[in-house]
Formats: sequence, C-alpha cells, structure tokens
Amino acid sequence: MEAVGTVRHLPFLLFRPRRRIIAVNLRIRSFFAGLDPSFVSVVAVALIAGYFLGGGWRNFNHCATRFTLLNPLIQCNLDKIPPFTPEYEEFESSLSEWIDTQKANGVISEGSVYFRDLTGGPWFGIRENAEFIPASLFKVPVMIAVLRASQDVPGLLAQQVIMSGAYAGLENVERPEESLQPGKAYTVDQLLDKMIMYSDNASADMLKNLLSSMDQTGQSVETIYEQLGMKVAANEHRLSVKTYATLFRMLFGGRYLTPALSQKALDLLSKSIYTDALVAGVPAGTLVAHKFGIRDVPGEPLKQFHDCGIVYYPGRPYLLCVMTRGSDTKNGIAFIREVSRRAYEQVDARVKTDRETLFDME
Repeated sequence: MEAVGTVRHLPFLLFRPRRRIIAVNLRIRSFFAGLDPSFVSVVAVALIAGYFLGGGWRNFNHCATRFTLLNPLIQCNLDKIPPFTPEYEEFESSLSEWIDTQKANGVISEGSVYFRDLTGGPWFGIRENAEFIPASLFKVPVMIAVLRASQDVPGLLAQQVIMSGAYAGLENVERPEESLQPGKAYTVDQLLDKMIMYSDNASADMLKNLLSSMDQTGQSVETIYEQLGMKVAANEHRLSVKTYATLFRMLFGGRYLTPALSQKALDLLSKSIYTDALVAGVPAGTLVAHKFGIRDVPGEPLKQFHDCGIVYYPGRPYLLCVMTRGSDTKNGIAFIREVSRRAYEQVDARVKTDRETLFDME
C-alpha cells in the first residue's frame, strides 16, 4: 500500500518546483510593473555608465583604442600578424645577374620577373615595367569580369550559351574531346572551366561576347583594369609583369570578388593542365594556381612566353610572374622553369632557417 501511495503522489511532487518557478516569475513581473518607467530608465543608464567608467569599455574595445594607428584589420587580431620577413636582396641580385647572362648568350632577348612573398610582404622586380603582349594571360581578367558580373546577375554561371558554328579562330586545345562542339549548349560555368583549365580560345571568345552583351552590368575587362588601377597599353593590351601580378594579388586577398568567388577562381587556376614552366620548377605535388600565355605568330621573329601564378609553399605562399621574349618559345619555357626553381629554393631555405632559429630559441 505504501508503494501505491508513493506513486500516486509522484505527479504532485514532480510539478511542485514548476509551480514555485511560476510563482517567482509572477512576483518579479508584478514588482517591475509597479515601478515608474522613468525610474527604470535612469537605473539602466546608471548601470551602463558605471560599466564604462569602471573600465568595462577598455576591456570591451581595448584593441581599437590602444592601436588606433595600425591597420584596422589587425587592431584586434594581433596574434595573426605575419612575422617580419627580410627583403630578398641577395636573391634579387643573383637572379638579375643570371638573367643578364641568359640575354648575353642569346637564350632570350628580354625577361621580366615579379616576386612577392605573400606572407611577409617583401617583393622585388627585375625589369618589372617592361611591356609584353599577354596572349592567353588575358583569360584571367575575362574570368574575373564574368565572376564579378555573376555577383550582380543571379544565376549567370548556370546560364547556357550555344556554340552557334565552327570556331573560326586558333584552335588550341590539346585534348580534342574538350573542344567546344558546334550547336551544343554550354553553361557559363563550363566555359570558364575550359577557358582556364585548357586555355580554350573558343570559350574565351564566347565569354567576351557574353560580357559585351551585358553592358548594363558595367563589367568588362577594361572595367577590371580601371577599377584595379592597372596600366594597360591600348595597343594589343600590352602590359607589364608587375601590372599583371595585381590580378593574382587581388584574388589572393579575396577583396575584389567575394571570398567564395576568389576561391573558385584560384581553384580553377590550380587545375590548369599545363605543367611546364612555373609548375616544372617546383617539387611534384606542390599546388600552383597559375596561367600561362604564348605568342608565336608565323612571320614574327620574336616569340613570347609567360607564366604567372601563386606557388603554395606550405605556410609560405608566394607570387611569381615571369614574362619572356626571344626567338624560341622553348627557351622561354626553360628560362621560366629555372626562375621558378630558384625562387622555390630561396623560399625553402628561408623557411628552414626560420625553423632552426625557433628551435634554437626554445
């Protein structure tokens, strides 16, 4: 019988705390309901003022007030400031001497280099303002213009474009199965893939035509140059290696495009099937987001070959752009391959030295 009585009273015991809570809430509500609203406001203001006068504001926003002259992006992220990196003066000097030797030996007639450590910030250029014809390097600003337009036109990347007829330009896709087929529809996203991964000229032309038909968005390759402050000569869009490197710095910083679209662009560039020049100069498996360009027109005595991109050395990514001009594109490719090898070797040595220094300090 005792057990039955216990079970019968169990519901009452379970709900008793809930009744007490409800009763307390009702008392609190009745207390505040009886107060003058102006009195409540005064008390609230006094509490807030006491918090700030008592030092709460300093604790809440100390970084913004203590470091007012620093970059706003690091005022409250001091632990994320990249370590100081010395200049690459010795590397610049030795590389410049080697380039002069290559020119004197007739390997190339002109060579320009732009290097930037993307972690610490130091950079240098060797004839970085000399102008070249970008050739297929031009496809990167086309990609950026399309992605920028997609920010304003929802669904643009999924929009379909029909390849109306046979391509009349230079067919340059090494894999025939990746060439555009007349009469077939492709999404803008697919055209971007083919233009960057396979350096397809037909895809590039279709995307440029698409941009021309979308004047209302205000996005074009020329707009990209203007907004980024890039100086590009009107004659065949000649530009310098330093100017072109701006595009990769912008993508790496994730500022001009949204971070998601910047990531998309760099991911596409890292999937390029071209693996000579910059890529061949670094250890196998190293991620390189890059674009190459070749200018080899029959009858023109000087050929041009360029390669520009970000080499993702673990924890120490760097930007390397090289442009060349000479009688043989094979020499230009070999030249860039060697510059890439030397740059990787330099960064690798610095990283190992930094690690040894940290080990000694410990």
